[in-house]
Amino acid sequence: MVLHWLMGQPETAHITPWNAVIADRHADATARMLLGACGPARRAGSRRNEAIIADRERRAAQMSGQAPRQTQGVLSARGTDGLRQGEVILTVFDSPPAKPVVRGGPAARAIVLASAIAGVGSAGLATAQPCTPESVAERPGQWSQRAPDLAFAREVAPPAQHAAILKRIEPMAAMFREAYPEPRGTEAAGYASIRRFGKEIPDGPAPYGYGSLYKTWLCPKNTRQPSLADETGNWAYAQVNSLNSLLHEHGEMQVDGRRVWTLARRIGELRGETLYETWMGLRYGRGLVFAREGRYPWKPVSQKQYLDAIAAIVQKTIAASSSAVDDAERAMVQQLAEIKRTMTGEVRDQIVAEMERGLAQVRAQRLKTDAKAAGALDEELGYIRTYQASHSQQEMQQPAVVSSGGMVFRGFTKESEDGHLVVQVDPTYFRGDLAPEAAQLVVLLWRWEGDSQASDAWRNSFERRFPIDRLRAMLDR
Repeated sequence: MVLHWLMGQPETAHITPWNAVIADRHADATARMLLGACGPARRAGSRRNEAIIADRERRAAQMSGQAPRQTQGVLSARGTDGLRQGEVILTVFDSPPAKPVVRGGPAARAIVLASAIAGVGSAGLATAQPCTPESVAERPGQWSQRAPDLAFAREVAPPAQHAAILKRIEPMAAMFREAYPEPRGTEAAGYASIRRFGKEIPDGPAPYGYGSLYKTWLCPKNTRQPSLADETGNWAYAQVNSLNSLLHEHGEMQVDGRRVWTLARRIGELRGETLYETWMGLRYGRGLVFAREGRYPWKPVSQKQYLDAIAAIVQKTIAASSSAVDDAERAMVQQLAEIKRTMTGEVRDQIVAEMERGLAQVRAQRLKTDAKAAGALDEELGYIRTYQASHSQQEMQQPAVVSSGGMVFRGFTKESEDGHLVVQVDPTYFRGDLAPEAAQLVVLLWRWEGDSQASDAWRNSFERRFPIDRLRAMLDR
């Protein structure tokens, strides 16, 4: 394998060791060695270094089982005038070419560094410049478009509607790229998705959306060479007709036969929109909700409704515990009767005596269990009765705000004190006279790692630049 490095005039094209995304793992070590000789980058005005590596022909040949063919990866550094001004080419051949491939303007010059991959040793690799957290944070990245996520699309809409839904998603892709046009220290990827993101709206319009992820470049201490993270905590989504990550299941509680949820905490505003702390307990998560003017797709649960529901749950839980003891006692009685009926002799008498002692113990324990359950019931209902007695009917109609999802009541709180509004999805919000794929609700969600310069830079750019007005405009009124 031979590598060729061709570079334009220094004043028109520059590249650093950190500008390369090496897709061919076999060429990785040699490429780092070659790029290490480039030295630091110089940038002026709007000039931007870009790094591109393509090895499609090689991968296609490997997958098809054919003999390897000559393949070329492009590693370009562009100024404001584009590639005609100057570029760097990393060409990978399976066998040496007849002559070097030279690209660039008239002033382009070629530096040919040939090295067999098998011959690259520690001495060669030593020329690569070590990375630093600061250098990987400034490493130029790229956007890539992934295939649509259609694995569960049939559960959302018939295949005949998928094309229309994907067409609706297309403008979202441009919005995400506009929010982070020039990735730095990350590699960005986006994809369309047709799937049900949660079970909050089981019978609503078709859910779909656009997702994006931002993997950060790392500088491992053991190698000091740039490495792209395998996983990432940097994600952003635009979800249509879904409340996933905004609503959190509140146990088995129901009011009027419908499920109850806790809403993500409202923590302020972002560019005039109510800002929510999403992912319920994950520190780094935010969300915006775009709904019809004057309405939200949920309704608050009143304090009275909440207390009535939690009282019913407490009574049901304690009754279930007592019922379990009853079932155990009945089973022992039936088994004892069967042994007396079917067995005889000394062995029978021994078994019967042992079981009767056990049954006596169960019955004695049950008295204690029943007393304990009754005490627990009185205690839990006592908190509820005390609150009800000390608050007026008007106060009891106020929205319920709780501090946790537990099925015990120790009083209500405020959102400003880490409380969550208790709500139910409002089925009357969703109109049945619109097309199934109509965007009746749009939620913008994002989360970030919060432990790297690149992650913070992505988040800041996303919050500052995302075109929220255009996303809101996608709503079907």
